[in-house]
Amino acid sequence: MAKRAIFLSGTLMVVSLALHLITGLRDFVIDIDTLQYEFDPNLTKSISMELVRIDGHNKINGSFSFVNDLHAVGIRNWATLNQNNGRQPLLYNISIDGCQFLENLRGKFNPIFGVVMQLLKKYVRELPAKCPLRKDQIYTIMEFYYNEDIFPPYIPDANFTAFLGISHNQTYAFSVFLTAHVKSKNSARVYLGKGKNQKRNKFQ
Repeated sequence: MAKRAIFLSGTLMVVSLALHLITGLRDFVIDIDTLQYEFDPNLTKSISMELVRIDGHNKINGSFSFVNDLHAVGIRNWATLNQNNGRQPLLYNISIDGCQFLENLRGKFNPIFGVVMQLLKKYVRELPAKCPLRKDQIYTIMEFYYNEDIFPPYIPDANFTAFLGISHNQTYAFSVFLTAHVKSKNSARVYLGKGKNQKRNKFQ
């Protein structure tokens, strides 16, 4: 009886996944819960970010600018899974040349990381086609969120922490930390410990 139940459960999962692959529909929601950032005033002239609720998602609005032209830019992005037992296994940790990213010379990376890079180009306006990032340019972030449609058709329910750092000469100009969750549309789930937006400057 137990084997039959496991078989039926597995069959339903396979059928569900196949339907998502065929229809392109996503039966989960990815939403940001908390947002923090920190910056180096020697590199970052101005920065502001906030979470706003728009169209059923928490989205990031903000802007940033730099003190000097940045002819060399590094991008680091990592994510960890937040488990109930307190462990945080690493999902991925990738660093790339930001100038190559702007010129679409990224190569092949982790697929989730690739999605994040796509979102950056879509929601961070005024990004140039190539370096440098100009000091007199204000870069705006408009309604950045995790668009489920460009993720794989199936992602299990999970809580995770993500980091994005923009650096110059191995020093972070600014870093963004966020916590988020994946939740199935077909099951109820409670998420605890949602925090307020925070602004930090550890360099001052």
